[in-house]
Amino acid sequence: MKIVAIIVTCNRMEIVSRLLEDFRRQARKPDGIIVIDNGSEDGTSEHLKLNFPEIDLVSLNENDGLWKAVDIGIKKAMNEGYDAVWLVDDDARTEEMAIENLLTSIDAHNGLRDSVIWSANLSYEGRFFTEPVCVKINGEWRIYHEFVDELKNGIYETTGGPNIGIYIPRSVIEDVGPPRADMVMSGELEFISRLKLKSIKMYRCFSSILYHKRHEFFRVRLFGKTRYVSRASTWRTYYEIRNMIYTDRLYKRRSLLKSLVITSLDSIIKIYICNKRLSTAYYILKGVYDGLRGNMGMRVKIPR
Repeated sequence: MKIVAIIVTCNRMEIVSRLLEDFRRQARKPDGIIVIDNGSEDGTSEHLKLNFPEIDLVSLNENDGLWKAVDIGIKKAMNEGYDAVWLVDDDARTEEMAIENLLTSIDAHNGLRDSVIWSANLSYEGRFFTEPVCVKINGEWRIYHEFVDELKNGIYETTGGPNIGIYIPRSVIEDVGPPRADMVMSGELEFISRLKLKSIKMYRCFSSILYHKRHEFFRVRLFGKTRYVSRASTWRTYYEIRNMIYTDRLYKRRSLLKSLVITSLDSIIKIYICNKRLSTAYYILKGVYDGLRGNMGMRVKIPR
């Protein structure tokens, strides 16, 4: 199997260099590494060309969002004949056996070849997950915050995950398409919804380990379910709200009323607890409006 790692970076020269050094130490190196420089102004492209000649570097003039860059990387990977892509956040760190264990687990379970698989994303200290992980064990769905012994070395069905360490095979990309570029940021939910619509299974491989900054979440109960609301910058909040409402409407995940109630609750938490800035309200209202209208693409500028 030919697997290519895709990394998107912007003005993180030292951080992405650290990740690329990790790739050099992989027991099973990827067959290719595509790095998309999303309009950096700190000399990232020049530094990478000089110090990492093994990578396939694509330098963009503007930062049009994470998922536009990912789309460019995936299309390039498909045109060059790779069998799968592995999306890795530029500020992640990888264990030496991350790719080896991922591919070994896939080979050991034939049914996983056409599935989307997330690596285990741990906080830098290695004890907690970067965000709550929902997996199915012995027929029961469970949520974990800590990397407990019963999960180690296992691979379990999951409900999805962030854009950190996602294995996507060519068959899935050809079937459902790549993550949508016009989501700009926070587009995982729409992609996961398409996977579910096509009955494509999703798994979490706990022997393939990445490390990343842990996200801060606030837990609330609504409609009998637990929701985790993340702390986010004002511009990122806009994309989270817009894309959630748009995806809810597009795939009829829930009623418009329920979607707006959930959005209202998330908004209150983000305004009064997370950001403590009323200016966030503008981005939330704009996100609701654009989500309802289907106004996609870059609607709020991403700061460099």
